[in-house]
Amino acid sequence: MPHGSAAWPDLATGLRNHIPLGAPATREPVDGTEGFLRVSLGFTPRWYHARLGIDFSEAWHADPVRPAGSLLAMKRLLHECFPTVPYFRPVTDGPIERTCWTLSGVNGIMTIPRLYGIEPRYAVDGWPDARDGMHVPREEIDLDRPIDLERHPVLVDLYRQIDVIRERSGPVHGYLNYQGLLNVALKVRGNDIFLDLLDDPPWARRFLRHVAETIVAVSRRIQAVQRASGFPVDLLSMSNCVMNMVSPAQYEEFVLPLDRGIGERYPRFGIHTCNW
Repeated sequence: MPHGSAAWPDLATGLRNHIPLGAPATREPVDGTEGFLRVSLGFTPRWYHARLGIDFSEAWHADPVRPAGSLLAMKRLLHECFPTVPYFRPVTDGPIERTCWTLSGVNGIMTIPRLYGIEPRYAVDGWPDARDGMHVPREEIDLDRPIDLERHPVLVDLYRQIDVIRERSGPVHGYLNYQGLLNVALKVRGNDIFLDLLDDPPWARRFLRHVAETIVAVSRRIQAVQRASGFPVDLLSMSNCVMNMVSPAQYEEFVLPLDRGIGERYPRFGIHTCNW
């Protein structure tokens, strides 16, 4: 649900804020057992790096075995620090803690921007982000065809990681962070996206629609694999953190119709704004 909404979500389709271990905030389903007031407790990678020495650079995002081990160490530390928080309690099945074999945190917020050619910058104590000053010129963005979901190297690597998780643990847990239309557009075009809205509205509409269709296509494909593995997921959470950088009229014209259209395709759908 957007921040500031007075309505409590329908428990059959509702979402709540969720901060996966070592991953940017996203949303997860509610099931009716939660209290009315819930605190989402989480820490940045720097907190874990300082206490456990975990290296969050590129290898952490490329080999699911590495985060599975470090996530279990995080859970054990957090359970020691916060023993009354159920989410931090390790639940092992033999040597396996299945929730640690997860897509949460993989690529940080960069999965969709990378599909458009944005190269990530990794850090030992932070999430991946776009390389400084990098954005894609308009003429290099092909809006006439969808992204090849079978052969794009970013997705090929993601499928490989999913296969490893299924082989080692079974269910493919977690919530890949797809971001939202404005957030992705800003990563791909940089600050020029705000000029695009003014200088070439038809192109901006086509670009945002292309981003919308890419998010839907990737998320539905990945979630189908997750469901087949035994992890129930039927949601999409959009992050429009930079919504305050456009006017209400621009949001209503360029983004809202697409957000509404995406929402109709998922049993559970939510939009996050930071409300700066």
